[in-house]
Amino acid sequence: MRGICPLTNQQVDKCTSPLANSAQEEDEENKQLLVELASAVVKSLDRANEVVNVEFLARGGYNHLWTVTFSKVRHKLLDISLLLRLLTSKKQNQNDKCTQSGISETQLHKLVLRLPRRVPSLQPFQLRNEVAFLTYISQKLPNIPVPKVYAYEDGTNPGTVPYIAEEFIDGSKLEDVWFELSNDKKQSLCQRIASIVVDLAETRFSVIGSLSLDFHPGPTVQGVKIFKGRYKFHSSEIYDVGPYFKSKDFILAAYDREIYYYTHGGDDIEMDFFTKTPLPNWIEHLKTEREAIAAGEKDDVCKLIDEEPFCISHGDFSTSNILVRDGNVVGVVDWEFAGMYPLSEILGPIDIISLAEKHYRFDSDAAEEEMEKWNKQVLEDIEAIARQRGWAEKNVKVLMGDSHDIFSTAQFEMFPRDWMME
Repeated sequence: MRGICPLTNQQVDKCTSPLANSAQEEDEENKQLLVELASAVVKSLDRANEVVNVEFLARGGYNHLWTVTFSKVRHKLLDISLLLRLLTSKKQNQNDKCTQSGISETQLHKLVLRLPRRVPSLQPFQLRNEVAFLTYISQKLPNIPVPKVYAYEDGTNPGTVPYIAEEFIDGSKLEDVWFELSNDKKQSLCQRIASIVVDLAETRFSVIGSLSLDFHPGPTVQGVKIFKGRYKFHSSEIYDVGPYFKSKDFILAAYDREIYYYTHGGDDIEMDFFTKTPLPNWIEHLKTEREAIAAGEKDDVCKLIDEEPFCISHGDFSTSNILVRDGNVVGVVDWEFAGMYPLSEILGPIDIISLAEKHYRFDSDAAEEEMEKWNKQVLEDIEAIARQRGWAEKNVKVLMGDSHDIFSTAQFEMFPRDWMME
């Protein structure tokens, strides 16, 4: 499945050059090189002929998405009498070519070319994690619709550009079309979304981490490891990047990450956080907290966490990453920050039912009321489905309850809270 990159080293340098002067330039530059890359990918697909069009689709926080339209030949076997009629018919499609044994029909298809942006990231780990989870979900949890991966390259081989070539899913973001749906459709979608959450929560692992391409555990892929220059220190030589067999190891690694960052981050550190608590004092506070945890002060909480199942968390499971068509879920996308985490962390702090910014501009109060109503509904559906499937009451309560403060703290950047009181 790993693809080839047809570009020369000079072309690779152009694709990975410093940031463009503007967002629009970054989107549109080097389109010819993208066409060459798309052509190589397309030609590796069964019976695919050539690229017809490459069109910019979307910009995400870490990726550009391009829609590639390509032609594909479909060969139909015909009996002799039908073949003779087709050869003499004036109605034969000009895109069809007859052979001695049948007719070749050219059809147009689409795929999505996903290329990492030139922004701070955890590449190549993000791309590998995305590919691994898309592949794992499609094989192990086929009821959850995800794009099929056709080819990929993580960019670590000399002369290659990182990309994922994946299935084009014809759908709209649920956050964009939510208000166009009837209440019955919204209810049905809440139940479907709840079912997906429970499916992921029922998929169990023995560690906290990401997935490698061979489905073995890997380092956690988290946004916090990128923020404000932290990506520069993402190395197992600096702190334990994972995977983690115990929650305590995960928590201690987070403190090691933050202590190292605040002692080596330089200009990347946001000094506005330290108007009341001086930075050296904060570093000492983190060291004291870490020592207490290492000494066993929080072992009772860590034991409770370790007794929970470790399950799949999408990392950003919301209506912004759920594609729908005709009121049905047709795709769940953007798995680059997915991972295996304790059951109590699966739902996380983010609302599943979120609405696009355009809805807030039109009527922010109505948007807030809508979100509150349907987030409550989807949570009720999650709890009901878990019980219907025979979950132990203990696990139902863990899933629906609050996360543990000590673990949640480790998932985010750490800074003094007193700066917000000014």
